[in-house]
Amino acid sequence: MAMKTKVESPGRRIASNRTHSNLLSLLMAGLALRAAGAEPAGEPSSAENSAPLIKVDKSISAVPGVRMRNIEVFALVGPDQITKRDYLTLSEAMDKHLVRIDETRNVSELKIENLSGGAHVFIQAGDIVKGGQQDRVLITDLVLPPKSGQQPIGSFCVEQGRWTRRTGESAADFSKSDKQLITMMQRYAVKSAKQQSAVWTEVDKSKKALTMNAPKITGREINVEANASPSSLQLALENKDLADALKQMREELTAKLLQRSDVIGVAYAINGKLVNAEIYGSARLFAKLRNKVLEAAAAEAVTELTDDKVVPQAITEQELCAFLKTEGLSELKPSKPNAQTEWREREESKRAVFESRDADFRDATCHRNVILADESVKASVRGNPGIYNYSTRPQRGSQNAAPEQRPRRQTAQP
Repeated sequence: MAMKTKVESPGRRIASNRTHSNLLSLLMAGLALRAAGAEPAGEPSSAENSAPLIKVDKSISAVPGVRMRNIEVFALVGPDQITKRDYLTLSEAMDKHLVRIDETRNVSELKIENLSGGAHVFIQAGDIVKGGQQDRVLITDLVLPPKSGQQPIGSFCVEQGRWTRRTGESAADFSKSDKQLITMMQRYAVKSAKQQSAVWTEVDKSKKALTMNAPKITGREINVEANASPSSLQLALENKDLADALKQMREELTAKLLQRSDVIGVAYAINGKLVNAEIYGSARLFAKLRNKVLEAAAAEAVTELTDDKVVPQAITEQELCAFLKTEGLSELKPSKPNAQTEWREREESKRAVFESRDADFRDATCHRNVILADESVKASVRGNPGIYNYSTRPQRGSQNAAPEQRPRRQTAQP
C-alpha cells in the first residue's frame, strides 16, 4: 500500500496553504522528472534556488526545512573542511572485507582492525555491528589508519536476549554495519549516560513503538521483533515491510533535500522539537552516510507518530541556530580513543554535543553530532519515572522505571 505523506517546505514559521500546494506540486513534478532521468544529480532544485539559506554560523548554512508527517528535516550546507582524505565508512569497509571486528566475549569492548593498505576508515558512534555473541553498538567515533592492527573500541549490547551464535552467522566476528541507533534517547543512553541498562530499555521501547505505529506507514499490522532474536534492534530494522516503508520515506526526503553538491549534514525535528543533527567534514563523507542517517531519522519519526491530525509547528530560524551553535567546543581537552582520533563531548542544560577530529587535520571537524538532552530526556534515560514528551501534547501510556544499571565491563552472558 502506498504511503500518503504530507511534504511541506515552510518559511520561518507558518506557510500559506497556497505555498504548501505549490511546493507539493514542485516536489511531485521533481520526483517524476528524476524517475524519467530528466534531472541531473547534484544540481539544486528550483525550490532550493528560490529559497534563501539560513545562516547558522560562519561556515554552515541551512536550506529551509522539508516536512513529512511529523518530521522536519534541514539540509546543512557548507565548504568541505577535510579535502585531502577520502574516508571509507565502516559499512563500505566491512562490505569490502577491509575492516574486521572481532568478538571479545566482553560486552563493553570489541577489537577492530583496518586491513587496507591505503584507506582511512571512519567509524561513527551509534553504528550497529551485526553478529558475534550479540549485536553491539559502538560508543565513539574512530578514525582507523591503514594497517592499523587490532585496536579496542567500546560497545554496548543492543540485543539483550542472545549470547550465542545466531544461525548462519559467526560468533567470532561481525558481518555488517548498515544500521545505526534510531532515537535521541538511545543516543543519549549510549553517548552521555553510558548505561547498558538504559540502552536495553530504549531499544525495547523503540521496537514496541515501531510495531505499534507500523500500520500508519505500511498499511498493515506487523511485528518487527524477529523470531531469530526478538530482542535485536538490527533484526527489527531489517523487517521487510518496515524497511521498505523507511526506504520510501528516505527516498522522498533525499529527493527534496539533497539535490545540491555542498550538503554536509542534516538536522531534524520530531513533532516540533529539534532532536538530532549530524554534520560531517566533507560533502563526500556525508553522501556515503546519508542513507543510514536519513533512515534512522525516518525510523525515529515513526516511533513518535500519533493519531493527532494537528501538524507540528515549524522550527524557527532562531531555534535551529541555537540548537546547532558550538562555541567553545574546540577549546575542550580531547580524549584519544586511538592515536588517530580526537574526541570531544559536552553536555549542556538542553543539548549534548559530540565531535571527532582526525589527528592529521586537527583544525577540521570530521564529524559533529548534536542531540536534544533537556531535563526530560536526562530523567527518562537515567531511570526516573515518566516518558519523554516530544511535543506539548500528552503522551500515550506510561514508562516503566529503567532497570538497575549493570556494570559496563561484562564477561558473562548478560
